[in-house]
Amino acid sequence: MTWVDLVGYSAATASFVAFSAKTMIPLRVAAICSNVLFISFGLLSGFWPSALLHTLLLPLNIHRLLAMRRLVRRVAAAAHADFFEAEWLRPYMRPMSFTKGQPIFAKGEASHGVYFIVSGQVHFPEVGEQAGPGLMFGEIAVFTNEGRRTLSCVCDTDVEVLYMTNEELRELYFQNPEFGFHLVRLIVGRMKRQIDRMQDAGIRPAAA
Repeated sequence: MTWVDLVGYSAATASFVAFSAKTMIPLRVAAICSNVLFISFGLLSGFWPSALLHTLLLPLNIHRLLAMRRLVRRVAAAAHADFFEAEWLRPYMRPMSFTKGQPIFAKGEASHGVYFIVSGQVHFPEVGEQAGPGLMFGEIAVFTNEGRRTLSCVCDTDVEVLYMTNEELRELYFQNPEFGFHLVRLIVGRMKRQIDRMQDAGIRPAAA
């Protein structure tokens, strides 16, 4: 076996590891190693189609790896910041508009996604609370067994929001365990603050 063959077998092994990876960051790292090795093998052996293909795939895998690492860092930073400043999901959401008096969702209805307020104000009738720009809401129902809204949400003014479906949120959640961990930390942090407010108001919360 020549050292050129060794490079080829190493490239195939790295490719196998990439396809076997269960999470995105290890997958991209293995794919990048595979790309580099296949480029080397193609140039050394004169197998130009392989070298060309992996030359095109290499920057794509690097870009995806860096994007996922940036996402993880933003979520990690958000876990130590106030929940209402959690804007790390913005690149993965799409804009929507609602008019004054329009309900965004009603208590008990099926949950289809989460929202982030860009401008305007909403209120939650069941608890008498209002919210404005910078609040992400609707995420609790994604993780309940019933998958239904625990509160209603109505627009006090014209409202601009960013929206992400439950499926898109779950995809991000399952693609990267660290992302999922910090997302849970954000949700638990919000629930803890709600419990603290209830206790300060002399209301005894239900057992957790």
